[in-house]
Amino acid sequence: MKRQERVAARSALTFLLWATVLAGCATQPGPSAIPSTVGSADVFGPKLDPTAIASADNLALDRPVTASAFLPGQPPGAAVDGDVETVWVSGSHPQQWIEIDLGAAFDVDRLVLVPAQDPAGATVHRIFGGPQSGEVQLLHIFRGETSDGAPLEVSLIGGWPGVRYLRIETTESPSWVAWREIAVFGRPSSQPLAQVGASWTWPTSLAPQS
Repeated sequence: MKRQERVAARSALTFLLWATVLAGCATQPGPSAIPSTVGSADVFGPKLDPTAIASADNLALDRPVTASAFLPGQPPGAAVDGDVETVWVSGSHPQQWIEIDLGAAFDVDRLVLVPAQDPAGATVHRIFGGPQSGEVQLLHIFRGETSDGAPLEVSLIGGWPGVRYLRIETTESPSWVAWREIAVFGRPSSQPLAQVGASWTWPTSLAPQS
């Protein structure tokens, strides 16, 4: 083969290789969009701190918990044991709920939810809280794309005041409803529980958006 022909052949091969690489890049999925939410100061993403979830600062750790349903060996308590490898599984699709008794009224300023979800997809999780079970109000709505093990978090400057019972209700999900861990952080409520129960309303700045 003549020199000019060899050069032309190498140029053609190089062009084909680059075309293949560029085509592959074009077909790769881009980063998933940050889910839209309804509520205050949300952060979605892999910010899970296992030491914080298992620490005494986690108000939900080993607290009494009830749920709409669960599978044998995967009870509601698995969602508040500080271990993301254990899972509460409802065994069914939405709607499903789980409710935690924090034992006293707290002003909650941070909530972290770690879903157990397969397949990934669009979900809606409604967060309720209040001084007594059965007397809870809507605090926040998570709405967007979620996946297994990717934490959902909401942090608030003022906090949700006077919350003893926290209820997470899932209304939309492509999979069975399940949580790896639910962690709650805050401080003792500035109001006595009886006083909170008598007149429990949200300041306008903290009220959930619809």
